[in-house]
Amino acid sequence: MTTLAKEVAVSEITAWKQFQFYDYCDETIDLAAGFLEVAKTNEESTPTALSDTKCVHPTIKAVFEDYEPEHWKNLRFTASSDEAVLAKFYKAFEQHTNINYEANIKPKGDALENYNDANDDIYPDFKFVCFIQEQLDRAILTLTTDIWAFDRKADEEKKLDAKLKALYDKKKMAKANEDIGDAMDADGGAST
Repeated sequence: MTTLAKEVAVSEITAWKQFQFYDYCDETIDLAAGFLEVAKTNEESTPTALSDTKCVHPTIKAVFEDYEPEHWKNLRFTASSDEAVLAKFYKAFEQHTNINYEANIKPKGDALENYNDANDDIYPDFKFVCFIQEQLDRAILTLTTDIWAFDRKADEEKKLDAKLKALYDKKKMAKANEDIGDAMDADGGAST
């Protein structure tokens, strides 16, 4: 029975990690797409050389590559900043989103960069990519790493509060017992 309960618990944890992974991927894409829409409104134009998808996904990849190891260690579904783990994460991200960055997106970006290098020009959609990257980097860290740090600090404060309460309760009890003993000594046992 205990073995079965452990297996069920492990399966449940694995499933929750998978759900968190899917949510993380979906929300990252939604945020990036939303920032692209904001950029289109701000610029009063749309990407010309790249489709929306080809504008969003290189940005997501760049943001992922720029994250500090602490971010990846805190993700429950990666819990590591090891390069092999991150490569596996990004491959799973591509599978979940049906995007093959290396085959479908990178060649277009490379071609634009090569064109720009030859013509001393920045490709026209670069402003969109930069805007999305800046906004996405800030948003994901705020919604994940910063919140986790706040949660950890709150948990530490709760533990400290509990320790202090136990310490003070123990001292209160000792003081109350001492007061009762003093009162009994002063009474001389007359009330018994």
